[in-house]
Amino acid sequence: MKDLKERLRDKSRDKLAEHLKSSGISAEIAPRGRPEENIKGPWWGFFLRSLGLIDVAEGPISSIHVVKKDRGKNSPPQWWYIFLIPSEIPMAHNQTFKISTVRRKSFPIFGKVLEVHWKGNDWGTGLARALSEDQQINAFVSKTGDVSIRSHKKEFHGWLIRTKRFDLTSDDWKALQKVVGRLLYIAS
Repeated sequence: MKDLKERLRDKSRDKLAEHLKSSGISAEIAPRGRPEENIKGPWWGFFLRSLGLIDVAEGPISSIHVVKKDRGKNSPPQWWYIFLIPSEIPMAHNQTFKISTVRRKSFPIFGKVLEVHWKGNDWGTGLARALSEDQQINAFVSKTGDVSIRSHKKEFHGWLIRTKRFDLTSDDWKALQKVVGRLLYIAS
């Protein structure tokens, strides 16, 4: 029975950890049951289930949380990748930092991405404008799909970067590190 359960288990987290290692990023699968696994997403988070965390040893990203929404009657399964960046964020308990991308396409849904800009509540820091003007970050968002950044202060204190697709390339990892660098600059 245990062997059958292991064969049927979703291995997306394992594949991402192996891909990170093969790309030269020191990463390992974290043990299950950590409080960060409760971080899922917006109000529809009760439809999602955690596949677990991947701990990243180097750099400001401490962990990657892999979350899955199972297949429905009319929809395929979906995965989200939430990058956790620990930081002491100077903010009131009722104030939330949240920005996300808006991609303008040549044709709705299927068209080529023509333009990327960021919108949301960035506490007047100008981060949304700065990210919108960065071509490396725009190329990353065009490839991976919508990206959102928000502050978090419950199970985890710091920043969350959430994306739906993440096919790791060295350029994508550099763009992600660039976004993280800007977030940590704001928090300091």
